[in-house]
Amino acid sequence: MERKKKIITILSFFLLVVSVILYNSFLSQNTKKLTTNTIAKTQNLSTDKFSLKEAYSKALIEAMNWNKDSKLVIITSVDDDEKELAGASGKRKKWNLIFANLPTEETLQISIDNGEVKKFPVSKEKTMANVIINPDSMQIDSTEIIEKAKKDFKLKPGIDWANGFHFSLMNNGNQTYMTVTGLNQDNKFTQIYYDSKTGACIGSKVQPN
Repeated sequence: MERKKKIITILSFFLLVVSVILYNSFLSQNTKKLTTNTIAKTQNLSTDKFSLKEAYSKALIEAMNWNKDSKLVIITSVDDDEKELAGASGKRKKWNLIFANLPTEETLQISIDNGEVKKFPVSKEKTMANVIINPDSMQIDSTEIIEKAKKDFKLKPGIDWANGFHFSLMNNGNQTYMTVTGLNQDNKFTQIYYDSKTGACIGSKVQPN
């Protein structure tokens, strides 16, 4: 059981790192594909920073416009211009979300960038049902877990790469959890895992040297 937990933790850590890298690459390659019809300006914005749950709420509107059966697969924050200050309050300017339509085996990527909700072309991709995130499991927010991470792990913001504090929400097939990523006291890239329902810490992973 302990070995299984370690494997899941390592895979989850790797998934977040890859998500950030792939998203930045994907965004740069697909920006030209965006048209005025694929960008929805968010109305009545009071701030250009959003918590994870706020980002989900904004993206969900576009996802449901795409397909009423769309389901959330993953949320992850993305580097922005605030550098090491980003995410200090649990809110960030940029987020990436992926929604899936299981019957049609399609996925939709939506990004939130300084208040703009950007919807990319639909991709043909099969998603396993057991990795879908149930909205009922989203009981805590990034604004809460950042305070836990700072208090319990003395977590510091990342510098130079994966700037500031990063957040994600995913389902590994057995459990839905939220993560916060930054630097530990030894300045090593560290990811901490929290139960997305209770907020309880379920583990942490330090990037090996």
